[in-house]
Amino acid sequence: MLHLTNPNGPPKSEIMKDLNGLRKDNKGEWYSYNAIDDKGRLIEAKGFNTWLQVFRINGVSHSCPMDCPVKAFNNFLNQAIGE
Repeated sequence: MLHLTNPNGPPKSEIMKDLNGLRKDNKGEWYSYNAIDDKGRLIEAKGFNTWLQVFRINGVSHSCPMDCPVKAFNNFLNQAIGE
């Protein structure tokens, strides 16, 4: 399992890019991501392909569809992370 921590406060666009990069680089493997975003929120994720088994923002869980198309994965991230 790959762990990536980015404490520099990335914006939503960079978080989405990071998660998609992890997804692509770890096909068929689990990956995880932890970062404090540019709004000071803790973003935590554990995923397998396009399924995020765990996706939390400041401890609040968000449900991601299992094995969804990439477009739906990106729509989920965009909506969950918000502005």
